[in-house]
Amino acid sequence: MGSNKRVLILRAIHQAKEMADRLSEAGFYPVVYPVIKIKPLPYPELVDKAVKELSAGLYDWLVFTSVNGVNILFSYMRRIGLTVPADVKIAAVGPATAKAIMFWGYRVTCIPSEFRTERLGYEISGVEGNRIMLARALNASPAMKEVLISRGARVDDIPVYETIISPPEKPIPQADWVVFTSPSTVEGFKIALGSNPFPSNMRVICIGPVTANKALSANFPVHGVATEYTIEGIIRMLKELSGAQD
Repeated sequence: MGSNKRVLILRAIHQAKEMADRLSEAGFYPVVYPVIKIKPLPYPELVDKAVKELSAGLYDWLVFTSVNGVNILFSYMRRIGLTVPADVKIAAVGPATAKAIMFWGYRVTCIPSEFRTERLGYEISGVEGNRIMLARALNASPAMKEVLISRGARVDDIPVYETIISPPEKPIPQADWVVFTSPSTVEGFKIALGSNPFPSNMRVICIGPVTANKALSANFPVHGVATEYTIEGIIRMLKELSGAQD
């Protein structure tokens, strides 16, 4: 693989370790430079009412689009002594989110064939007339909600956390690769760059097309897009492109 091994990780610090460990196991050298933070939102009446109705079985589906949403919602419900009834179906946007749901002791009914929120909206089955709770980030894309509503579902979009763009004060470290795992990491990296040009020796891998489009709109080069929107997909793309350079 030559010397093409330094990989810049931009995700929030509490999520960076898993990715760094996996990269190390694959023979890369991870460089952690978190440009975003995940901030649980205070639990106003909207969230409190939703989790009580969820626990009472008044929802047909609970839908998660990130590991953050899973852990923040379930930890809050545990603190106040609530659980999700067994007959409430749970959907996850991808395998990492599904794994987090199962860690909390729940079964996952639906994972889409393509790990995108809009695709999940199309692949949740039999939603007409169903009441669906989306537990996700503040200001998340409305695409999935719009798809579900167009299919006849009643949707409550419940924000449980906020993504804060917060790059470090220190300069961007040297690296051979930078991995964008979400549109917000693109925004954070752009702020970190300031008036400086994109590093000419740094190559870009994006976790999927939505993030890649965000990078391109920021005038960043995109050298590879993971076909599976997971850490494994990113590592496969890194290996493929690194090997091609040797």
